[in-house]
Formats: sequence, structure tokens, C-alpha cells
Amino acid sequence: MHKPIAVVLIFCLIISGLFIPETVFAEPILPSRLMSLGSQGLDVKLVQESLNQLGYSLEADGIYGPLTKQAVLDFQRKYAELSKDGVYGPSTRGSLLIALTLAENPDIQSGQAQSEDNVNDNLNEDKALTDSAKIKGLTDTASQYYVGANRSKLNRFTGVNPITRVWNTELPVQLKENIQYNQYSIAYDYFLVLSNTLNVREQPTSESKIVKKMQYYDKVNLIQEVKGQYLSSYASDSWYRIFWHEKDEVKFGFVFSKLGEPRSFRFSNMLDQISILQKTIEENKVGHISNYKNINGYPLAYKGGSVDAYGNDRSQSAPGYTDVNKTDFRYFPDGMFVSILEELDAYYKISTPAFEGEYFIPKKYITFKNVPKQLKKAVVVDELNQNEGVFEFVEDHWELISYIYATTGVNNKYSFETPKGHFMAVEKKPYFLYLEDGTTKISGFAPYAVRFSGGGYIHGVPIDFKLGQNQLNTNPRDPKNYEEYLFTIGTTPRSHKCV
Repeated sequence: MHKPIAVVLIFCLIISGLFIPETVFAEPILPSRLMSLGSQGLDVKLVQESLNQLGYSLEADGIYGPLTKQAVLDFQRKYAELSKDGVYGPSTRGSLLIALTLAENPDIQSGQAQSEDNVNDNLNEDKALTDSAKIKGLTDTASQYYVGANRSKLNRFTGVNPITRVWNTELPVQLKENIQYNQYSIAYDYFLVLSNTLNVREQPTSESKIVKKMQYYDKVNLIQEVKGQYLSSYASDSWYRIFWHEKDEVKFGFVFSKLGEPRSFRFSNMLDQISILQKTIEENKVGHISNYKNINGYPLAYKGGSVDAYGNDRSQSAPGYTDVNKTDFRYFPDGMFVSILEELDAYYKISTPAFEGEYFIPKKYITFKNVPKQLKKAVVVDELNQNEGVFEFVEDHWELISYIYATTGVNNKYSFETPKGHFMAVEKKPYFLYLEDGTTKISGFAPYAVRFSGGGYIHGVPIDFKLGQNQLNTNPRDPKNYEEYLFTIGTTPRSHKCV
């Protein structure tokens, strides 16, 4: 019998639900029409006023004269990607919007609160896959509501192949459903394709009729595992029975198990993590690590390097010593919850659910600001299955507010794995701007951002300015420019650190 994916404890990323008020910004207004020497009107006046905010000294008379053209040309010379023609067009408009955003918000310009490292190593590829998916339909999965209502029909299988496993994830009895987000159909159990192409067969054999073709990162509803044809190259006879909707009709088929992964929302594990943090907060004095952008100083290098024995990075972390003599230590990432066991002159003796043992952390790295007295909201990210649940405590029970696919970070030249543990929701923003890798150039923005560790956020689909320079995509304050779906979310770790 095929052994299911282990549910040994992953240290789920869990974020407490305390949010500080978000910052509200004024909206720069810029016209969209093409303008050049000789143009007149209110649109010209708006451009002139915007340029004046950036240090130019134009008379805002609504006439696109030689001085206005020269100011636009001077502005264009500051951006390598812009044409140097003195003409106000979509690309110049986009760069002007970015410049105004930076000018109006000094915290962005100084590298404080609003600008972060890049968010996705693979954004161009992900967008291309998303465009392809939109052509053929965003998803083949049916909702959990449909699965639950038709469970007996879906489970009915009259074939001769022995059923070795049934997927039938349900919510724990102590968790109530109160879904606030249902934009996309999604079920608790699904199959993720991890092959360039995948043939869905009528029967669990390689000679059976092909009834559907799938591609890398497709997801489809998963019902059962059956014993089918043995494929010697994989040393396996495991096949999965799946279903999908096609022109309002339910279709069934089989896929060879080794060409993808079965995944589920592990709500019981998520509740376990919530209970751990809930008990920690209620029974202890609790703080969290505070070293965003190393504001409290870089901790010591670990044996001359920037990564400790557990893979935690030095930057935006605190040193947790095993004793006050500093004989050994590990890094505690920014935002992580810690329980205060004892207060010494220069240190707090602490513990945390994610790390075994007790540690001594210099006091400057721990803050008690906005730490909740009781856990009311939580986001739990399952790094193994690349999905997440959002929960709220109501009266005497937890409610599932939403469940959705997620993407976590991967180690690369400019990126990091998403840290594991229990973290504070330190800051909430309508969006944040991110930088092009290895530069200080603003590359795009990510909406609906909740910061939990260093520059790591839970956020919406990132919008890269380069991919929409002739659209309104350059305006990070306009929800019309946001994208609701990215094909690769819920597949493999792909981001720089964020979720």
C-alpha cells in the first residue's frame, strides 16, 4: 500500500492576528493621454504640477511649451528604459507615478517601511503560465461544497482495481466553517501535476484511452488511489482516480501517481499549531523579536558566517545564546514569538515553540509592543503542501475564514526560505514596493501586505511594473490593477521569502 505523505510536525508559519493601523497615502493623479509640444488642457497642467513636486519650476498654465518639454526630457534622462524625446506617454507616466510615490513618502526613499527586496524569483515565468491557464480555464478543480454534496457519487467506483486509499478530508469537529472568500473553486484534497505533460487515462493502465491532457502545475480533484498497471521504470503500481468538470459534466480518469503529488489541507495540524501559540500567549509573558532591517544591530557572525547551524540567517535576527557566557547561539528571526522565562540584567531568558531548549537573548532585540493578550486571529501556512488557512476565534471556538493555495520562499542568490515558527503580524499595509534584485530600483508592488518577519510578508499577487508599463499597473493604489490569480501559487516554493 502506498504510504501517504508524512504528517510529522512541520513548523507551520503561524501569524498572530494583531494588526496595527495601516498607513493611508494621497493618490497622485496623472493623465493617460499622449501629450507633446503644443498640447493644451487640464491634463498638461496636471503633468506640470507633478513635475513641480519633483523639483521643477514650471508655470502650471496647461500649455505644453518648450519649458515643459525640456522638463519631461530631463525627467526621462533619469530612467534608462524611457525614450528621450520630451513626449509624455504611458512609459513616462509610469515612471512619473513611481517618482511621485517616492517623493510623497520619504520612508520609501530612505529604505524604511515601504520598500523591500524582490518578492518572486520566477515572476515572468509565473505570469506566462497564468496567461496560458486563463486561455484554457483557470482551474480544473471543483469546490469543496460540490465534493461534500456529491461524496457518495464521486466515491462510487465499479472497476476491478483494488482501492488502496480514499481522500476524504473533513474539518475537525471543533472547527466551524465561516468562509469569507470563495472567488476560486478549491477542494480540501487535490492532485498537483509535476510533469511537463500528463495523460489522464480512462483506466489505470498506460495503454488505456487518453481522456484528458494536463500540464506542469495543474491541479485537479483527487478521490482515490487504486492498484493499477505496474510500471517497472517507477517500481510502482499506484494510480490516482481524479475528476474534473468539463462543459457542466463531471469527468473521471486516472493518472499515474509518480507524476505528481497528492495534497490536502491539514486543518488538524493547523489547529494544533494555533493551540500551541494560544496556550503560549495565555500562560506566559510573551514578546517578539524586533530587528527589522537590523535596526537594533547585526548579531554576531556565526562561526564567521551569516547562517547558523539550523539554516537561520543572521540579517534581521537576534542571537539566542545557550548560556550567558555566549558559548554557542542560534539566530532567532525578526517577528518570532518568545516566552519570557526570566529577566536578567542584560538578557531575557526565553523559550519558543519552534525551537527546543531555553535561550538568552539581549533585551534590545525583544519588544512587547502590540503583543496580544489573547489570540483572536491566525494565519497558518503549511510549507509542505503550499497552502494556508485563515482562522478567527469567535466566542468559544475557532472558525475557518478562508483556505487557499500559498507560495513560500526558496534559497537563492537574492532569496531565502520562509522562516518556520510562530510570528507576530507586525505591520499591515495596503501594499509595499519591492526592488529589482541586487539594485535599489523599484521594480513593482505587492498588495494587501502583512509583515511578519524582516522583509517577509503575506501579500497578494505581485505586480511587476515592467510587465504593464503601458497600463495602469504602475499605480499601486488602484485595486483595478491588482491580479487575483497566479497559476503557480500552491505549487513549489518560489518567492524571495514572502508568502
